Amino acid sequence: PTPRSDPMGLQHATPECEEWSLPPGCASAPSGGREHCARFRKASRNPFGRNGLLAKTVERLPGLNHAMQVLHALARDEQALLRAQRRNPLRAGGYVVRGAERLPFLNNMVQGMHRARGNSEDLERARTVNPLGHNGFITRLGEHIPGLADTISCIHRFRGHDVEAERARAFSLQRMVGRRGAITKLAELLPGTHLVAAALAEAKGDREEAMRALNLIRQWKDVASADGALARLAELIPGLDVIQFGLMANAGHYAYAVRAICKTRWVFIRAESSALVLATGRSKDWTIIEVESDLQVEPKASSLAGGLLDLCIHLLHFDGHGQQRWARTSENTRVPRLGLQGVI
Repeated sequence: PTPRSDPMGLQHATPECEEWSLPPGCASAPSGGREHCARFRKASRNPFGRNGLLAKTVERLPGLNHAMQVLHALARDEQALLRAQRRNPLRAGGYVVRGAERLPFLNNMVQGMHRARGNSEDLERARTVNPLGHNGFITRLGEHIPGLADTISCIHRFRGHDVEAERARAFSLQRMVGRRGAITKLAELLPGTHLVAAALAEAKGDREEAMRALNLIRQWKDVASADGALARLAELIPGLDVIQFGLMANAGHYAYAVRAICKTRWVFIRAESSALVLATGRSKDWTIIEVESDLQVEPKASSLAGGLLDLCIHLLHFDGHGQQRWARTSENTRVPRLGLQGVI
């Protein structure tokens, strides 16, 4: 067998201790090999040795890891040296560097380090988790602040990130003060401000919208409608948008339900593989038992993917457990909900 170095600086046996190779000057008899194997096992169990528990723990600490690497190199313990190098928290993939990649501004410094060392994979990872990047958590937080969201949307569009620009537009002032924006809807409810809203619509050349804004009684009558002021406000508040989605889906307003959770003008839905588990029989008795799909949605808003999946199940007339959905009429009788069962 090929000799290897052990913590004692000797040639050591294989883990099974079935074969061994001793250094020059040692007895080559089997008894000498057994004695050497026993010494190797004893050194491995030593918690203060180079392969002990204490050494392995110190190798995970910044700064001390380099000291352990020097000791392993002086002892010519290649196995322990390689182990310490893999556990170095300051290496390109160490936990200290990965943690720094998730902090603002430090991420840019780490990216420069990866770029200087030619670590393309680590550089791509740092760009992906950059908190100030186009998908960073600080950027996403800023996209929920009106006014700041307009600025971030312009930056995304300037850099060619159209999907992220559309995502940031959802909470922008441009959308809120638009033709059917939340601020516009609120202004149309209050006496006096509804005149301002009508004047702005007239200035834009939208005579129909201006006449609608002047009708204050009609605005209060439609305040709780699917496209009213309350619905627009609920779409902007996390948590309430999910409630709004459920209310619109149960009422059959599927377009408004999707708008409540996606908040964008368009949505890309992709899936490489999807599976439906069916209980078959007559076509009108088909039952969906389970739905599995690697659904990918862009731009991705909070609870968007789950909401779309629930909407699809609702349209198919069955819930996630394969049970038929029912609704109660004014006579308190149960009737099947409208869905796609009859089409199938």
